[in-house]
Amino acid sequence: EWEKAARGTDGRTFPWGDEPADCTRAVIKTEAGRSCGVKKKGSHPEKGRVWEVGKMPAAVHGLKDMAGNSYEWVADWFSPSYGECGAKCQGVDPKGPCDGAEPCADHHQRVVRGGSWYWEADHARTYYRRQHLPKNDPYFHHFGFRCAASPAEAAALAAKGGAKAKGGSKAKGG
Repeated sequence: EWEKAARGTDGRTFPWGDEPADCTRAVIKTEAGRSCGVKKKGSHPEKGRVWEVGKMPAAVHGLKDMAGNSYEWVADWFSPSYGECGAKCQGVDPKGPCDGAEPCADHHQRVVRGGSWYWEADHARTYYRRQHLPKNDPYFHHFGFRCAASPAEAAALAAKGGAKAKGGSKAKGG
């Protein structure tokens, strides 16, 4: 689901297309070794920071900040390859190993996607994924999350005044 939201159905490398990631499209670590917008090395903690959400161009479906800024946790347990996982990792809304159950024997790490200000441009590719232990740790200062809902769920939430039905911007990292 995350990859389709970022990539669309045309196979684009980045949410905006196939042009390389740079500071006009995503908040990433530059070749100078610091994140976009940091003029002097060491002027911010860990040489970078998250930006206010919604400042970069939207992806194919109108979602913002699908690349860079903060890595996004997804519900999938990490498996080194889709092939190893088999049919459970394919199709519509795949649950991955253990059908999404917790705990998941032999799978202890969740998937993060989208890259962040802390990592280089290749981490912002729509198909790139990393694994991390699902825990709240200060080291994960470049991780965030995105709330997602079906159109019907989003409309119901909006009717209750609980959430915006549009936008899709990434929450700031934790």
